[in-house]
Amino acid sequence: MGIFIRRPLAVAFVVLGVGASSVPADAYVDTGRDGADPHAWLDIRSTTRRVWSGANGHRYVTVSVRGAEAYYLAGPLKVRVRLDARGDGLRDAVMVMRNGDTASGQRRDCVVRADGVAHDGTLLFGTRVIACRIRAPILRPGKRIRWKVTSSQYDALIDRAPDRGWYPSAQLAGVR
Repeated sequence: MGIFIRRPLAVAFVVLGVGASSVPADAYVDTGRDGADPHAWLDIRSTTRRVWSGANGHRYVTVSVRGAEAYYLAGPLKVRVRLDARGDGLRDAVMVMRNGDTASGQRRDCVVRADGVAHDGTLLFGTRVIACRIRAPILRPGKRIRWKVTSSQYDALIDRAPDRGWYPSAQLAGVR
């Protein structure tokens, strides 16, 4: 009985020791809120950028956009996310999420263009949320990643968040 107890404990220490060092928790998560825009039919309420490590050891960036209305993803919506991964205030990559009706031949995808190369991401969406997950090395981040979002339908701009500047705000940009 003593041997039976010792082996699982020894294995547990080895697994926990390796797991804790190779798969850290979220590196960072920031959420930007956008006030109600009465003129916008599909109003962006918040966006979240999360940089994290998966169980496979790969680092990922996920950007999600939450709308105010339950029909936020109704119709062919396109969300464009500009990313500043190097901290110089310039756009380093563009993430485009589309939730088109595939039966009508519209695209439903997530594509990131960085350094002139298009990369497929993983599109995730629900009633009020659309999100895209990509591998972090695509962006070659050198600083905390900043972002700004625009949404459009039939190529007509609906909303932007933030209305000016980048998320996270300048006060949070230096915080690690």
